[in-house]
Amino acid sequence: MTAGTAAVALLAGALFFQFRRGFDFTDEGAQPLSIARPRDYPSLHSLSCFILNPLYEATGRNLALFRSAWLVLTFSAAFALAASCVRAFCPLQAGPPRAFLLALALLLSAGSVTYLAIWFTTPDYNSLNFIAVCLFAKGILDLAAARRRPRPEPDLPGGPTPSKALSSAAPGYPEAPGPSPAEWKPSAQASFLAGQLCLACGVWLSFMARPFTAPALILIAFLGAAGGRGPGPRALLLPAAAAFGLLAFTVVYVDGPPGPI
Repeated sequence: MTAGTAAVALLAGALFFQFRRGFDFTDEGAQPLSIARPRDYPSLHSLSCFILNPLYEATGRNLALFRSAWLVLTFSAAFALAASCVRAFCPLQAGPPRAFLLALALLLSAGSVTYLAIWFTTPDYNSLNFIAVCLFAKGILDLAAARRRPRPEPDLPGGPTPSKALSSAAPGYPEAPGPSPAEWKPSAQASFLAGQLCLACGVWLSFMARPFTAPALILIAFLGAAGGRGPGPRALLLPAAAAFGLLAFTVVYVDGPPGPI
């Protein structure tokens, strides 16, 4: 565990050092120009430059600092997804300690930036689309886990309740339907709301990066809800409304408010 964490830290340090060197004047040359002045390039096939421009301005138009900030965002999105995967497949109640799960998620998320040691370009629509898919997958996992959350049952004086005993004796024993979100603890409600927001942001950012990815993600979410494996249909109402609101804001921000008909 310690060796893996040290390897991730060494990789991150090497990447931060490398980001100040190298620039491709062919395909990569168009990215800084479109990010710096997104409204001057209306013929671009992606709206990702409007998302990347605020970060580019916040870093003082320093390309090396901009790359480093984007590395942190990419790794953070991958780590959030890896943590949700580890939490879904290795529950803390019966699994290894929390420190081990944290290190495992750290190692899994390192794969998202390993390839950058070979070739790193200026952030573009491909890397933004990767972050969008990570957020979407995290939202799906969090909402699906909340849907399968078992209803807490008090133990009887003579031992566990029959449903707990059967569940522990037979792993395939079907669980009872979980409680409604209103009955959850505040931490569970916050996790559920975070999953919904991740789902909405994932769809919105995928549309901004590669528009044809957003319909595929929406289809995956509705298929999961219909098949009973993903989040419930009602859990998708808030993400759908939030994604629609973000897209409407994007239209107004890019094209301006609608004029008279």
